[in-house]
Amino acid sequence: MNLQVKKFFDLMREIQIKKPETIIYGYISNGLTLDEQSQLNIIDFKLPSIRTYSEYLEESAESFFGNIVLFHPSDLYNFQYYVDEYPGLIGKWLCIGKIIDNPLLLNLNTGRVHLFVGYPSNCYDKELGDFEEFLRDYVFGEKYSSLFPWVDEDEWYFFLKNFLMT
Repeated sequence: MNLQVKKFFDLMREIQIKKPETIIYGYISNGLTLDEQSQLNIIDFKLPSIRTYSEYLEESAESFFGNIVLFHPSDLYNFQYYVDEYPGLIGKWLCIGKIIDNPLLLNLNTGRVHLFVGYPSNCYDKELGDFEEFLRDYVFGEKYSSLFPWVDEDEWYFFLKNFLMT
């Protein structure tokens, strides 16, 4: 995992301990070892294309960052109906989270993260980069603001501007 992203996780953990009220706008849980990930029997977490996603799970098994929610791997089966509605995606994509009500999918072949905006009707796909880029640019970076029209009222974005992007 990128050192900058790792640093953000460490800072978030420190702030969660010192200022537990941050759970209102952001939260990271404890991570899962690679053995624990494999025991979930969901996908092959050793696939080179999803190495960064697996590294993220070692850092935090589930988390939310403002309006971005990343599901715990044990809950992933509950959210695959997003993928099941598009037969061409089954077995090739994994719904790993959501942004507001829009599913966040990981392409298992490329490791790229896609947001399916407007699901289920008028749905279009917005690529957000590989998983590391997604974390760095959209979760912990300035591109978070491009996802939400009301970003000036968003507590996570306020946190980013005042603690992480300084």
